[in-house]
Amino acid sequence: MDADFCAYATKQFTDSIDRYIKDVEALSAEEMGRSWGKGSRSAFDFSYEVGWLNRRIATRFRGEDPGPIPTKFGEEWLEAPEELRTKEALAQYLRTTADELIAVIPEGLDKVIKVAENKTPAYQMLLFASLHTSYHDAQLNYIQSMSGDMTVHW
Repeated sequence: MDADFCAYATKQFTDSIDRYIKDVEALSAEEMGRSWGKGSRSAFDFSYEVGWLNRRIATRFRGEDPGPIPTKFGEEWLEAPEELRTKEALAQYLRTTADELIAVIPEGLDKVIKVAENKTPAYQMLLFASLHTSYHDAQLNYIQSMSGDMTVHW
């Protein structure tokens, strides 16, 4: 696989995490902890999921099985543990889990990773991690705008 593409995919991931952390830092602790109603999650909770997924992908890249997903997708969601319900602890967790993924990115990114019954190229998993991070970053941006903050923090 082309080295330029590998560098691009890795940079997409690292940039998405950097932007995400800047947006976490821009919100207040109250905004991060607020739940907007039945079925909604706090920013702490979906931010925890960002790091959780990055760690799962890192586990797959190491050739290990991360085990089953601990919730029923679409029916219940991951909740941030109490120790990650401060902005500082959450930002550190996001950086740590991103670093874990970066450290095990397969050389060439064309390595095929087995996920359940499917086989997926590593580059697709890395780009999905970027997409997933950006998806939840948009939720942070929406919370910012609902609070009157129209600034782009990155």
